[in-house]
Amino acid sequence: MTKLYTLHPLPSADPDFDGMVAALHRDGHAFIIGDRAEAEALHTALTRWLEHGRHDGELDEMDERLGWTHVDIAEAVALAAGSVAAQTIRAACARGDIRGAHLDGKTWRFPRARILGWLRAGPHTRGRPKLE
Repeated sequence: MTKLYTLHPLPSADPDFDGMVAALHRDGHAFIIGDRAEAEALHTALTRWLEHGRHDGELDEMDERLGWTHVDIAEAVALAAGSVAAQTIRAACARGDIRGAHLDGKTWRFPRARILGWLRAGPHTRGRPKLE
């Protein structure tokens, strides 16, 4: 079984500082947890939530503080490196296939992480599915 996250030290050139640690998700995204004290604080908070269901308040999954970067169709086509047409992405948005997609005037916008996930789940073709 592949681990969902792996931990990686970020060594410091300062001999008096232990450095920090980062978590790497199996999809390639990474985030810095922090130094040892911050990692211990995170451990305490996660334990409190896992064992007792206690947390510090809910956030909407699209909260910008979570690092969501929204892109449009042109940016999504560029992320797809030309492997998916703009019309295919528009149709997927209209069908609700890309979570978080919304019309901003006449422009579809959606979280970058969501379009990357949708692209990885490919292949994506235009039009109706072929009948066998």
